Amino acid sequence: MVGSSSDAEFEKAKIVLNGMGKKFYNCGGPGMGEVAKLSNNLTLGINMIASCEGLILGQKLGIDPKVLTEILSVSTANNWCIDCQNPVPGVLPGAPSTNEYKGGFMGQLIRKDLALALECADSVDAKLRFATKAVEYYS
Repeated sequence: MVGSSSDAEFEKAKIVLNGMGKKFYNCGGPGMGEVAKLSNNLTLGINMIASCEGLILGQKLGIDPKVLTEILSVSTANNWCIDCQNPVPGVLPGAPSTNEYKGGFMGQLIRKDLALALECADSVDAKLRFATKAVEYYS
């Protein structure tokens, strides 16, 4: 997610960025990469809460979390949290939950990103009610 003044600048930046990633997006002028990052992490933070709550409900009602994860991963509830960072220990090999949460994305970081997104939203009079609740959840 890159903000650049021109396509030529973006192409030059990709030379350096190739060491850090595989896909690159020119988001517009300077600072627009950060806008994309904040928007992405806001969506991620809310999706993580929804994924956790959906999995908790399913488990409490008696479905095997591995079976539920398989269903969610091919259904409309699919998202990065379900497929790559499943919060239920033992469901996905390599997920932080399966590895005693070592190396996972820390709650403090998503809270910080959500708070930054809310500050930006306030500056443009955007009402982000789910993000407000998500910040409370992570706090």
